[in-house]
Amino acid sequence: CTDPSDCPNSPTGRFERILWELRQPLDMARVKRRQAPGMGSVPYLEGFDVIDRANAIFGFAWSFDLLGEPVVARWPKKVLAWSQQERRKVPVIDANGNVQTEEVGIVYITGKITVELNGQRYSHADLGRCIFTGDTPEALDMALAGSATDCLKRCFRQLGEQFGNSLYDKEIAQSAGLEPSRKPA
Repeated sequence: CTDPSDCPNSPTGRFERILWELRQPLDMARVKRRQAPGMGSVPYLEGFDVIDRANAIFGFAWSFDLLGEPVVARWPKKVLAWSQQERRKVPVIDANGNVQTEEVGIVYITGKITVELNGQRYSHADLGRCIFTGDTPEALDMALAGSATDCLKRCFRQLGEQFGNSLYDKEIAQSAGLEPSRKPA
């Protein structure tokens, strides 16, 4: 084959197809929004969406590895509630006059993705994190899973637009994920 697009199954044609797909604009219908502490809502891609897109682009020729043990930090935090009288959040006081606290924490984890392109392996590493409230095993379990998913998404983000890199642009982030979802015909 003389033209790589004529030979999509050849190594060169596959490489060109992958590069073309990575350069395509992000389909904003894939973008979701979530509340962020003190920031309103922020756009994001769901973990399963990133994995599905990676499988479609790389044909399962990719991997994700954790680079060490997760780091868990915990501390007590004052429980606050809105006071209509004071027009601000104030500490909640228990029956004994003590300020109520709750256990909060954050989990950090480092990982890397590796993709195979044109017979070469390329890796990108990053840090994932997830906050949690409570001291239950379930809260920690969810934070561990959330930090691993965040890490996977942040690693793939380095490959560009298909993995949400543009969502870190403040102008794009303001409106991303606010459009009504398109329903398939």
